[in-house]
Amino acid sequence: MNTLIMSQLNYENYYLCPEITTDSLDPYLRMIYSECLLITISFISLILHDGSLAWDTTALRHIPNIRIPSTQLYLPDLMSYNSVDYGSPRIINTNAIVYRNGNVLWVPPMTLKAMCRVNLKRWPFDEHICFIKFGSWTHDGYIMDVFPMNRTNPGLLNDIWKNTEFDISYINVTRDVKFYD
Repeated sequence: MNTLIMSQLNYENYYLCPEITTDSLDPYLRMIYSECLLITISFISLILHDGSLAWDTTALRHIPNIRIPSTQLYLPDLMSYNSVDYGSPRIINTNAIVYRNGNVLWVPPMTLKAMCRVNLKRWPFDEHICFIKFGSWTHDGYIMDVFPMNRTNPGLLNDIWKNTEFDISYINVTRDVKFYD
């Protein structure tokens, strides 16, 4: 069925899908103090809208969605700009759900390593500030619009795995769109 729908749409996975919503879920966090490094293993939830994937034909109206390997779809080149590991985040290709209106839900697991400002002066009551900056590696705000999915609780603090080493006291998401000439 997936092949039938994809062939009827004449879909090409190298065309840009400009609307992207992201959210991360259920992270496992580890801090390596000697290297000022935060390692997180989590899921990132991406919702894309790609009108070329929409279908509403009479013959297929009973099919609300299909599952497709993510390697067959256009996926954004989102990267962590402050990663200490080239190729980070490491995202595993999993199936995506394509809905008949052209929305695509992709929730892959990922591993990310990012630099943090570590301050051990008040140890063991120390506080650390970690920034993780995501964006497209090749597209600016004119081409790709990325924004957080859950603006009222962007970090989903209640979903974070409990860690005996430290507590996460605050998560903030700031949207900063860059435009280039």
